Amino acid sequence: MQTQTLETLIERQRAEIQNWRSDADEIGEQIADDVWDALERELEDLTSDGLLWDLSETLQFSLTTALALNFDEACERSITRRLEAHSAALQAAAPDWNYDVGRTSLDHLRKSLRIRQHFTPRFERLFEQAKPGVLSQLGRALVSDEDYVLKHMERDSQRDAARLRSVFYAARREIAREIAQLGSDLLRRACQSYLEALATQALRPSNPSLTCGA
Repeated sequence: MQTQTLETLIERQRAEIQNWRSDADEIGEQIADDVWDALERELEDLTSDGLLWDLSETLQFSLTTALALNFDEACERSITRRLEAHSAALQAAAPDWNYDVGRTSLDHLRKSLRIRQHFTPRFERLFEQAKPGVLSQLGRALVSDEDYVLKHMERDSQRDAARLRSVFYAARREIAREIAQLGSDLLRRACQSYLEALATQALRPSNPSLTCGA
């Protein structure tokens, strides 16, 4: 009776994971939307008081770091937690169940760190795109320091911040498409790993009558 219950649980989880894997593209898009929404909020917060180009490298670093962390958190919500629930249910039914959910979390983290490296050049180009033109920079340089600080610096800082936000908003579709692909790839890999663990469990001596295949 216990074996039959375990077999039923394994079969049910196999079907659920396979169905989940078939939705990988849609889930990847949701991950990308969550990641980019959080990044835009971070950008808006960091530039709410304006933008000083002398500090642009620090801002770039903050944004690429935020992108990586957002990706890791989104994968945790959309992938890891669901696998944890499945694994806990199987562990309760089969004490010899052996699946390392932590390995999946580490996989997400490693991917998020690579995302930071991958998108750093892209963010650098976005910042370059947002910089004022040569004539505008020349005009600012010709204004005396005191007069510029008193009359123009705050205005230019807010304009530059608004232009940078606009450039990032425009880049959303292209970058989110790449993030979605990374998220869906991670989900497929996690599903495959879990299905292989199910197949191994099904072949254990406690489950002699179950025929399996990932």
